[in-house]
Amino acid sequence: MTLYQFNSLSPKEKEIAMINGEFLADRREESDTIALYAVCNFYVEAYYDNALNAVTMLAAFRSTDRLGPYLQHIRVPTF
Repeated sequence: MTLYQFNSLSPKEKEIAMINGEFLADRREESDTIALYAVCNFYVEAYYDNALNAVTMLAAFRSTDRLGPYLQHIRVPTF
């Protein structure tokens, strides 16, 4: 699946594709928890409103520039 194909899916289909991807990290922003997934050759952020108990937005992107906020949350194994 390409980023363009993902963006053309319905909201429910996007959620299914995201969940079938690989969870990478999450972060907090105000009242939202934002989860980062790798799906095929792009990333998807799922904005989850904790007060509403619902996903309010999915944002797909390829640029690694947007990964900065997650770097402090990724656990790197030590050997």
